[in-house]
Amino acid sequence: MDLNHVQQAGTIAINGWVIGSVFVSAIVIVYAIARQRNAPQPVGIDDLLRRVAELERLDKEKTAKINEQDSVIRSLQRLLVEKDQENQALTAKMNELQSKVRNIESAVPHVEPVHAEEVDKNNGLILACIGKEEMFRVDLAALRTVRTKTGLRFSRVYPVTMSNLKLRLDSYRVNGTPIRYIHFAVHGSEEGLLFSDGLATGLWLSQQLSGTEIAVIASCKSDSVGDLLGVVRSVITMAEDINNSDAGKFTEAFWTGIGEGLVVDDAYERALDRCPPEVAEFVVLH
Repeated sequence: MDLNHVQQAGTIAINGWVIGSVFVSAIVIVYAIARQRNAPQPVGIDDLLRRVAELERLDKEKTAKINEQDSVIRSLQRLLVEKDQENQALTAKMNELQSKVRNIESAVPHVEPVHAEEVDKNNGLILACIGKEEMFRVDLAALRTVRTKTGLRFSRVYPVTMSNLKLRLDSYRVNGTPIRYIHFAVHGSEEGLLFSDGLATGLWLSQQLSGTEIAVIASCKSDSVGDLLGVVRSVITMAEDINNSDAGKFTEAFWTGIGEGLVVDDAYERALDRCPPEVAEFVVLH
């Protein structure tokens, strides 16, 4: 082998080594750069403080919400306790009222029910509340004459008390024959009618007379009472200046017309025609 060949071989070997070294260096550099990029960046103290502050804020908000929910729960618990106490009080009150009702029912005298066959369904029945005073006998006589003339019967509530009237009205309703007609001949006032057991106010009468078609109130100062009986289809009242005789004549003539089948307006007008002219000044159809 000559010298040239040796030199060429050496040159090739050196070049290969240099190239290999450069390649390896390049790989090392690239790997180092990649590691540097993927390595976590150092966090500054300001960032750490901001993160801590944010976590503290979130913790405070969470604590506040928990406290708010606890407050709502405590309020609901108090409300439940109060409602339970109210229910217990209402239950006790209801038991007390039921006991009072039983006591009242046991104290009220028993009233035999009115049988349907006792009521003349064609002509009806007048429930008559007539006072025991002598002055009201004229009304009793008038109703007896009406019964004789027309067959329109009447049944007395006696003595005239609020409890007796209510019992009679309820008895007829229970049997399916509610009272259509009612006649009052008692003392009266602007506040109501004077029964044996007290003042039957217009409001009380209105509550009892629901379903009644005709009510005649032959009592002094009964106009205001008649105005309160809106539940009654037709109400006739009399002023205090009318004398008992004229009131009796009107009562007989009016109920006779009803017994003969006249409508209220016609029976009212005919009754006035059959009475002295001045009666029209004291009798009012509501």
